Amino acid sequence: MTRRAFTLVEILIVVVILAILAAAVIPQFTEASDDSREAATGIIVRSIQRQISAQYAKAGAFPAAVLATWFEGNTLPSNPYFPDQAEAKLFEVVSSDDLHPADKTDNTSGVFWYNSKKGIIRARVTAGTDDAATIARYNAVNASRITTLKQTN
Repeated sequence: MTRRAFTLVEILIVVVILAILAAAVIPQFTEASDDSREAATGIIVRSIQRQISAQYAKAGAFPAAVLATWFEGNTLPSNPYFPDQAEAKLFEVVSSDDLHPADKTDNTSGVFWYNSKKGIIRARVTAGTDDAATIARYNAVNASRITTLKQTN
């Protein structure tokens, strides 16, 4: 009785095929998670903006800050691009004529930017592979049309 086993060449061919398949599939999963993070952040921005508009309708003025009591569970929403951000650093509140923060990616002052003078909320995003990718991500999340990262109006 002779035993038949796989040769080294056959095993190497299978390993190479599996490596090629993995190289083709893994980037698709990465893109899917980036797309879902972008969509989730956009939904959160619109939800916060609706709450700001509701407060404006009630009081006739934009609120001075975004409050946890407006949301289910009395919890401020988090930004999916910065999930570990402490609640104290969620919102940077300004009162100016600007429509966008000067820095779209720096989360040290807040992962969301709220202009209480204009009632505008914006989400900061992580930097993309280049400025164009970052601008595209910022515009998609905030439903805006900025053309440079330093643009504020």
